[in-house]
Amino acid sequence: MHGNPVAIKTLLLLMSFMFFSAGALFVPMVGVVGYVFHYHFWPDNQWWGRELSQWGLRYAFTIGLCLLIGTILNKHKLKMIGRAMRSHEWLLI
Repeated sequence: MHGNPVAIKTLLLLMSFMFFSAGALFVPMVGVVGYVFHYHFWPDNQWWGRELSQWGLRYAFTIGLCLLIGTILNKHKLKMIGRAMRSHEWLLI
């Protein structure tokens, strides 16, 4: 009764994806870390990600969208957003 390593890594990737996506809504820095994490562990580039590549999930886009929403929802908590922001900085965010 040995576990399937493909299924375990796939499950870990999906769990981390859900964690980072949901976490970005409450703590935007979690979204930044999640974006970098999924950039390095992109399933299409890994042998164990072939199963997920068929799903058509857009990991980076989804985490980025959650990061944007989390930044807007938590802008009152973020120190970098304030009156000192210039218009091009708002566009970057």
